[in-house]
Amino acid sequence: MSLAGLVSSVAPLARTLSGPALVLEDGARAPLIAAMCAEPRVVLLVTATGREAEALAESLTTWGVQSVIFPSWETLPHERLSPSSETIARRIQALRRVRTWNGIES
Repeated sequence: MSLAGLVSSVAPLARTLSGPALVLEDGARAPLIAAMCAEPRVVLLVTATGREAEALAESLTTWGVQSVIFPSWETLPHERLSPSSETIARRIQALRRVRTWNGIES
């Protein structure tokens, strides 16, 4: 069975699970999220760490899902430090990609 066949087989389950918040075990995340993304839509995924976000994005790429990582700010609100210029640039790039997906910008 190809990955596309597996995604289509879990699509009915994914439709019943989609809601405002969904917690999934590691092995079930990528195929169920890929099934939720089979229809044209944007899905927001929140992870605990940047490493987890990168691993999930890599898994989703295997399933044919485009993803954008919005990096953490790196500093706490009470700290008088600014995040690195690289982090700021990655956040701006992520926002631009999402804006393009929504057809606002060509």
